[in-house]
Amino acid sequence: MTHAPDQSGVGGDIEITEGFRVGDLAAVVQLHSEIYAAEYALDATFEAYVAEPLAQFAKARAHTGERAGLIWFARLPDSVAGSLALIDGGDEIDMIRWVILTRALRGRGVGKALMQKAMDAAAARGKRAVELWTFDELTAAIALYRAFGFAEVERRTVQQWGKPITELRMRCELQ
Repeated sequence: MTHAPDQSGVGGDIEITEGFRVGDLAAVVQLHSEIYAAEYALDATFEAYVAEPLAQFAKARAHTGERAGLIWFARLPDSVAGSLALIDGGDEIDMIRWVILTRALRGRGVGKALMQKAMDAAAARGKRAVELWTFDELTAAIALYRAFGFAEVERRTVQQWGKPITELRMRCELQ
């Protein structure tokens, strides 16, 4: 898998790379678990929600390469501080998954850089649309998605991760 550094313009001590390194899966799960528990009061079941499909994606990447999708990491010199993946959603659609940034990276253009990589990759892969699921408390993320042309196409409230969650499915048409 590739580990090429990126010159995304985010600057400073931040490097964006594509592809897994040893420890990256654990870092993404830990970031999601800790950030979502602290900021949104999600319980430990959220960790399994992140870990299981992320592990399946990593296995698929090992067997099929980039056909399974792409994943980018925002790295500080000593840690993974963010991620975003673009996975095959079938039917000419890619899905954005595992979007996370530590507080230290927020507001520095890293989320925008990761989203741009995903949207450019989806277009290059010939996809007709990109979709994602989020929830209504993630207002900064929703604003970022809207800036890239995503619109809400479905809304539902469910009991999961220890509380009621209003999930949003968002979609951006590419063609």
